[in-house]
Amino acid sequence: MAETLELEAVPEESRRRVEELLREGRGREPEKLAARSVAIASGKGGVGKTITAVNLALYYCQRGLRVALVDLDPLSDVASLLDLAESESALSTVPLEAAGHGLADFTLPLFRNLDLLFPAPKLGKGESLELLEMIFRRFTPELTQAYDLVIFDLPAGSSYEENLAFLPFIKAVVLVTNPEPTAHAAAGAYLRRLFALYPGRDVRLWHNRFVPEAPPGFNPTDVAGNYNRNVPEELRLAPGESALLADLAFVPEDPALNLLRGDPSARRNAQRFLLDALQYLLEQRLARLAGEASLPRPLIPLLVGYFCRHRRVEDPQEYLERLGEYLSTLAGQPAEDAGAGDGREPRTPVFTPAQQQACLQLVEQVRRDPLRLALVRIIRHLEDLLQHRGLPQGLSGAPADRLLDHELGRLLVALNRLASRDRTLVNPGGVLLFYFALYKLFRSDTVVRLVNGLVPRRSNSRGQRVRDRRRQIRNLIEKDPADRARYLKLVRLLAPVIFRQVTTVVRALKLERLQFRNPAGGLLRDAYLKLLTSFLHDTAYGGLSVVIGFPYRHSAAAFRQGAEKLRASLAGN
Repeated sequence: MAETLELEAVPEESRRRVEELLREGRGREPEKLAARSVAIASGKGGVGKTITAVNLALYYCQRGLRVALVDLDPLSDVASLLDLAESESALSTVPLEAAGHGLADFTLPLFRNLDLLFPAPKLGKGESLELLEMIFRRFTPELTQAYDLVIFDLPAGSSYEENLAFLPFIKAVVLVTNPEPTAHAAAGAYLRRLFALYPGRDVRLWHNRFVPEAPPGFNPTDVAGNYNRNVPEELRLAPGESALLADLAFVPEDPALNLLRGDPSARRNAQRFLLDALQYLLEQRLARLAGEASLPRPLIPLLVGYFCRHRRVEDPQEYLERLGEYLSTLAGQPAEDAGAGDGREPRTPVFTPAQQQACLQLVEQVRRDPLRLALVRIIRHLEDLLQHRGLPQGLSGAPADRLLDHELGRLLVALNRLASRDRTLVNPGGVLLFYFALYKLFRSDTVVRLVNGLVPRRSNSRGQRVRDRRRQIRNLIEKDPADRARYLKLVRLLAPVIFRQVTTVVRALKLERLQFRNPAGGLLRDAYLKLLTSFLHDTAYGGLSVVIGFPYRHSAAAFRQGAEKLRASLAGN
């Protein structure tokens, strides 16, 4: 009942002003502006809405579009994301109601092709509608002429004046959410109020920090279904409303794009790359084991993903039951139908009897596989190292680094032996060999200082030397020649060093099968150079919380696909 009253609680005066503005704009400039406008919304805070809005703006401006980012969220961190705090505070604050000022007085140029609009004021009560009228009445011709795309970062939640009132003036609505119950509940509540005000309005869903994992009864891809299962029937989204939703992007979690990483460290990044290589090797090993089972091919990636996320396998039968619950949820089976009796046996079998037996045998094989066990143990150690900045000493009293060296060395020797029978281990084993050599190279303080020197510094208002994040983002967009020359100089300096380091490790541990070689038998320098440049780029630019400049990362690829789908929808394709 409370939510029903909330749906009706739209101030009459506010509705009248919005409807009047809509009537004025029909067939005129406001419609042209609406056709190139995108709203980024969320049901609750903390799901990555502003990060998504900023990254979309950066992505499109890098591709040559003239972009305006309109900051409407009083709690947004646009300034922090783009390292603008001091520039923003220096901007003259012009009251919204001030006459005689043009759009330029409310504009902060950021990078080539990207401006931040209305950066200074954090809107008070009633000022959102004033800003709406300024944009779609007073400044419409200037905006239409100056920009190809206008992105609105809306406040979280479903307030009418601060959020929903803008939607009739904007062509595309992107709702950002996370794969967890409270985020889907908030997204569903937002959608319900949106559809009550604007029946038939289509919405695109942006799944941020996505993982294909969920508690029982929760499908991480089904926002409407998860919301409807947890509210009374009268508050549910109708089937026709659910049909208006379209998935735009599934962007996975990526520590390298996490703003909280702050100032990157070459030594710790070498550990992260080692961890990535070990996890990739684990995926390949599990894919090989699963591929030998008599199971449907489309099921293999789901099994591999589940095995990677649930590394502890004790009771194969119990593990298989949990796996069945997970697959049932992904298939859309309602939670109340997921079990009967003891609540664990699915009413609708996930597997045929033959598949059940084959899957049970696979779980048992995975549980006992020596290579998987070794990988899981080292991955756990590295995760602990990255999380706690140290490892407990081994039983022999060896320091953490020496203990890790010993375990990685034994693993590489085992991989080299297995590679004679299983060629699928050669490439991931070779990548692990490279990052092991790099990890050992970064014991040198001199090398660490050289790589950390890639990160530019500036003095803040207190005279402290801090990372110049804004310059780095500009460089990703505009390709500063001086920074490029400095980067290439370091590559030329380090390349022969890492070549020698790889060769030294190969000779010491007799890892010839894992070394990348050209047809003539020599060192495949291009492969190692590509790995080195990827590492240096990630070390220099990681922690900016931006996706541009990381073309080979899963998160960046998923973001790029979503951004291109959104651009096509704006073009009417």
